[in-house]
Amino acid sequence: MQLRWARELGQIPVNREAFEESARTAGPPLGVFLEQLRTAKPLQQVPKMDQIEDRVINPALELALKGQSTPEEIMREACRRIDEDYLSIINER
Repeated sequence: MQLRWARELGQIPVNREAFEESARTAGPPLGVFLEQLRTAKPLQQVPKMDQIEDRVINPALELALKGQSTPEEIMREACRRIDEDYLSIINER
């Protein structure tokens, strides 16, 4: 069933046998993605990442999308804010 769903719906199989078959037969871009999954590792957990996203990252992305500054300047400011505010964010109850 996993292989059928992969072929018909483009879903990524959850069992190894169907995954291997899908990886062999899938065309781009799914085939490239499936190949990358072989060596993918989960990102490191960041405490209170949801708050960092809400307070710093999402507003920075909004500024960039609105063209209110250069992406470089926006990211530099976001990094500064994270560096300065991170300890206070993670220490909040």
